[in-house]
Amino acid sequence: MRKVFFYALSLLAFLAISNLGFAQYYESANGPKKPNRWFFGGNLGFSAGSVTYIEVAPIVGYRLTPKLAVGSGIKYQYFNDTRESYGLSNFETHVYGLNLFSTYSLLDNLEETLGISGIGGILLQVEYEGLSLERKYFDYPTFPENGRMWVSNYLVGFGIRQPIGQRSSVNILFLWSIDPPKTSPNSNPIIRIGFNF
Repeated sequence: MRKVFFYALSLLAFLAISNLGFAQYYESANGPKKPNRWFFGGNLGFSAGSVTYIEVAPIVGYRLTPKLAVGSGIKYQYFNDTRESYGLSNFETHVYGLNLFSTYSLLDNLEETLGISGIGGILLQVEYEGLSLERKYFDYPTFPENGRMWVSNYLVGFGIRQPIGQRSSVNILFLWSIDPPKTSPNSNPIIRIGFNF
């Protein structure tokens, strides 16, 4: 499965190199001006009930070309499950970690390309995600001990980018773990809705 991740990353690198000549400059009164290539954003998540879930995941990225971007982010998740499972009457834990990602805009504007109105563009994404989990909850009962462990997750997928301003967009991503760890708190597919500005 790691070969698939390597091939996907290699494809994105090839596409980036082939598009380096397409960088755009904007005219201003003082002459050509480079576009601002940095972007910020992230995801927020919340659910309440017998399972309380809160997620905060900010990101920062850099557009290498108009179509290819790379970035990094941090993640914090809070889980509180009052249902009884695995002999535990209350499950409360904190998950934190980081991610590195690369996004390629396959189609920038579906309305111009395919005549489909109301949808922005299609993008591809590869991502590495490292999460710190409490061993007693996510590796139970194999290692019923205190302490934390790191879990690596390699994700690939696609999404829809809907512009909401000149530099802002809403992204809906559908990601799959190509080699899901047994101890991961996520299941396939992972659906994310986030904002970039």
